Amino acid sequence: CIGQCAAAEIPDVAISLARGFAASASGVSRMRHLSPDARDALAASLADTGCSPVSATPPSGNDRAHTVGPIHAHGRTIALGVGLPYGATTSEALLALAQHARSAGASEFRLTPRRALLIPLAGETHTRALLASAVALGFITDPADPRRAIAACPGAPACANGSTPVRADADRFAAAGHAMLAGGTTLHVSGCAKGCACRQPSAITLVADGGRYGLVVNGKAGDPAAGCLTADEATEMLARLARQMTKAGDTSDARNAALAAALKEIAAA
Repeated sequence: CIGQCAAAEIPDVAISLARGFAASASGVSRMRHLSPDARDALAASLADTGCSPVSATPPSGNDRAHTVGPIHAHGRTIALGVGLPYGATTSEALLALAQHARSAGASEFRLTPRRALLIPLAGETHTRALLASAVALGFITDPADPRRAIAACPGAPACANGSTPVRADADRFAAAGHAMLAGGTTLHVSGCAKGCACRQPSAITLVADGGRYGLVVNGKAGDPAAGCLTADEATEMLARLARQMTKAGDTSDARNAALAAALKEIAAA
């Protein structure tokens, strides 16, 4: 967050942001990729629009965890956070969730920056039923859900560049690598070398090509692959890495060291 403004000022602020970004982009395609100096200059340029700068505080791990699941305050449940797997859902699932939410006494959905919906609740009576309905519909309600550590584009057939239904495979990968992904390891499952779902390096990137996956270790989708795997082989690899991390011990340092060693071996193979 770089500033705040009144509702009536939003159009002017949006136009100013777009013009400022176009003038200072310097080869980057997204605002989040601007340098700190460029972001500061962009924030300062909003002064003429009536937007008041505010200090930005990155969300902590605890903040991230509490974007999904029951949210409590003053000793009671006040809302339910429902995550969208890979940042997407279907119209059918969303409509069904809305119907269940209405039955639970909710009257609105609120969007969060963390690919989730916040459903304010009037009371706790129907919270468990709504939680169960959200799970049955495929939404995320557990902060430790491994799908939260995966970036996955739509893939085929939604994208013309995709040759593989990567989100269906991503579900398999999430189940196989649960212990590893729940610990914070990042996995990017890309439908092609463009890597639209994640522009940053990931610990593991699987790049689909004709039903197989190129394996990139500590890199991006467009980087050279260390190997080529079928979906079954990729699933087994992730399961093996998860087992190695689990055997390494209970401390995060030991588990991360085991994962780093395993990935180094894969990259060198």
